[in-house]
Amino acid sequence: MDKVYQEITYYTELLRNLKDNELDWFKKKAIEDNYHSNAIEGSRVGLTETINILNGLGDTISKYHTVEKNEITDYAQAQRFMLEMYKAKAPLNLSNITDMHFYLLKEAKPLFAGHIRGFGEEVIIGDKDVGLTRGALVWEELCALIDWYEEHEKKAISLESMFKTAVEFKYRFLKIHPFNDGNGRLSRLLLNYILLTHRMFPIVIQMNDRRAYMDAIAQADKEQSLEPYYDMMSDIYLRELKEYVGNRKPFGI
Repeated sequence: MDKVYQEITYYTELLRNLKDNELDWFKKKAIEDNYHSNAIEGSRVGLTETINILNGLGDTISKYHTVEKNEITDYAQAQRFMLEMYKAKAPLNLSNITDMHFYLLKEAKPLFAGHIRGFGEEVIIGDKDVGLTRGALVWEELCALIDWYEEHEKKAISLESMFKTAVEFKYRFLKIHPFNDGNGRLSRLLLNYILLTHRMFPIVIQMNDRRAYMDAIAQADKEQSLEPYYDMMSDIYLRELKEYVGNRKPFGI
């Protein structure tokens, strides 16, 4: 185990022993997660405005398109659905993934909400085919990914191996790109769902991480190795854990 994962394990066990609940922590970070996840995808809505929209003050903010406001409230609904899944100990299956996506785009883009890409629905960026799963194969590959996760989840006997399994699931999900929109945001929600179900603290990938986040994915694609992606995600995760412990120090650590 390298130094980063030693530290991740140390801080995670420290918080568990202090009876800090990873679910309570996620609830505290939910608005921050909402803002950053939408900002990474191009939303112009700031953190303060995200808070105002979620507090029912969206009508007072006129400079943003209704879709951008709806993306904030939709993301909050998807978060609530994820937490209900967690409380119910629901499996990570096709039905729950499509339901989470439905809430994620329910008001912002209802035609896409919960709709898995099919034959002829290809992902084109600009005028380029970016090599993601063909529409006709999405259903099959998404089902295969769920099977892969169930198999590797059973084999993950350490915190490091479980973290890497969660991160790889996220990466594989993005390569399938099963929906016409919302894949990045959904992948981050699914990553946190996996972490929560294994008593690990959620991760908030911040807007300032966007360049490193995108570069690590591109490097992993180029090298056909997930090591750059693991490294980047573990660094962000360790930062989040240290921040939480640091904020808790006045209360007894």
